[in-house]
Amino acid sequence: MSIDNSLDRLLTSHGGPVTNGLNARFRKALKEFAVSQKLQYSQDNIGNIYITRPGRDHELSSICLTFPLDEPDEHLAFSGAFQAFSHFESHGLKTDLTLLGWTSTDGKLGGRDFWDTFVFKKEPVGQQVAHLQQFEGLPDPSNFSSSAMIEIQEYTGRDLTVSGSPVLVTRVKKLAPDHCKIGSSSRKASRAPEILIQGEGAEDLAQRLIRDYSDYIAALFENFD
Repeated sequence: MSIDNSLDRLLTSHGGPVTNGLNARFRKALKEFAVSQKLQYSQDNIGNIYITRPGRDHELSSICLTFPLDEPDEHLAFSGAFQAFSHFESHGLKTDLTLLGWTSTDGKLGGRDFWDTFVFKKEPVGQQVAHLQQFEGLPDPSNFSSSAMIEIQEYTGRDLTVSGSPVLVTRVKKLAPDHCKIGSSSRKASRAPEILIQGEGAEDLAQRLIRDYSDYIAALFENFD
C-alpha cells in the first residue's frame, strides 16, 4: 500500500467515532499499519501508542512525532507526523523515529501530561481515569524515553511559526526561512524538549529539523564516548 493510500485510510479512521472517550477505530488502524509495515508497536498503561522506525543506533532515545489519538477534529497534527515519519522510510536516521499518539479527551492531552510527570507521580492510572483501566498491566510511561517531541501542523496560506523548548528552537533557527516567526513555549516540558511547527512549509521545516537533531544527538553521544 502506498504512503498516500495509508494516510487516506488512517485519516478516514481518525474521524471516529469516539466511544467511552477513546477512538477505537483509529487505534486499531494504527496497529494494523504498524504490523503491515513491520514497525515496532507498543502501548503504555495510559493508552498512548508508539510506532517506531528503528535508526542506526538503538541506544539513542527516539525523536517522537506527536499527535492526539482521540480527537477526530484534530487531524492536522497526525497528518504532519505521518508525512514526516514516512519521509524517513527511505532516508534513514541515526536515532529511532516514533509516531507517538497521545490519549486525549475533550481537547486535553491527558496522555502527554501523564507521560510528562509519570516518573514523579507513580499513581495508578485506572484510579484516576475510569476508561483507561483497560490499559492497566501495560508498561508505564517511564519505560518510554524520547530525545525530542515534535508536533507538525501544515496550514496552506498561513504564516510559518515555531514555538518550543530552547534546545530545539536554537536548532530550528539555523534551518528556518527568514519569514518564519520563532518563539519560546510557555509550557514547561519535564522529560523531553518540545517544539510546535505550524503554517505553510511546516512539514518541510520539520523534516530538516528531524535530520539535524538526530545528527546532533548522535554527535553528543559520540563525543561522550
